[in-house]
Amino acid sequence: MTSPGTTSQSAQFKGKKRKVSGGDDIDADMIKIIQLVAEAIKEGNSILEKSQPQVYSVQELWNDLEALELPSTVLMDAYLLLIENPVKKKAFFGCPFEGRKNLLGRLMHD
Repeated sequence: MTSPGTTSQSAQFKGKKRKVSGGDDIDADMIKIIQLVAEAIKEGNSILEKSQPQVYSVQELWNDLEALELPSTVLMDAYLLLIENPVKKKAFFGCPFEGRKNLLGRLMHD
């Protein structure tokens, strides 16, 4: 059991912050450390993103094929070909937009 004097004394110190000599230096060092950790996390995330294969949805595939303004029958054949063949789909998305129509023609006639 605590005495009334102890309770009021602990209440006095609850809201007060302790100052440490050289506290500004410690704060500046902590900020630098936190910034370094944040930068390391960003770099790690960037490396992780690059190491994982890009996954394209069927909607993205359809939209990119439509952008080529292909005849409807060619559009559907190309769509089915690329859905069934992940290697060809990867080649399609890896090709610059300007060359996709030409690449698609070659992929469809292999």
